[in-house]
Amino acid sequence: MILKEKERSVIEDLQTQEKSCVEKYGKYAEQARDPELKNLFRNIQQEEQKHYESLSMILSGSVPECNCNDRSGRDYQPKAVYTAMSSPEDKEHDAFLATDCIGT
Repeated sequence: MILKEKERSVIEDLQTQEKSCVEKYGKYAEQARDPELKNLFRNIQQEEQKHYESLSMILSGSVPECNCNDRSGRDYQPKAVYTAMSSPEDKEHDAFLATDCIGT
């Protein structure tokens, strides 16, 4: 596949954004206090890494495989593990992380 200069530039910009997301979700995972939320952030980080790698393949002239029928997001059923013993501060902290990642 031969890319035009503008196409290459746009893909490189997208790749920069994906790299930023990989780093951001990694930090969210480190900071999350709920194990389920931590796991969710790690999974999203892995998906963003795959996007980054797909863009690298395109830039190198390859066509990456695509799972266009991915159901993992659609079928996700969160299972927060907060208990009555969890502190309100932990819940508030994780709520901030989740809200911030949605804004990203």
